[in-house]
Amino acid sequence: MKTENELIADLKVTFPGIHARPLSEYGAPGWTHGVWTGGEALMPDGLPVFSTLHNEMGDYDGGIHEGFTAWLASRGWYIETYDYGTHFIVPSPDGQQT
Repeated sequence: MKTENELIADLKVTFPGIHARPLSEYGAPGWTHGVWTGGEALMPDGLPVFSTLHNEMGDYDGGIHEGFTAWLASRGWYIETYDYGTHFIVPSPDGQQT
């Protein structure tokens, strides 16, 4: 599994416009390891990574593009929604890459 900094670098290259900072900078109690994310990020196909407007389409689950979720899972990470527009990327519970 990549470090937070390696994941942040990969996120910024792969998903233009993404906000990605170490989770420890967010300041939420109990959340220290991972990445804080959100923003106007785009998938390689041009669709938004985060979008409540696209929830009716089959490509989204909870406002997060399923391709983004799969990309994270393949690297041993998963995403949790903290509040509207704020998401935390944290290590997969089983620590396994898919």
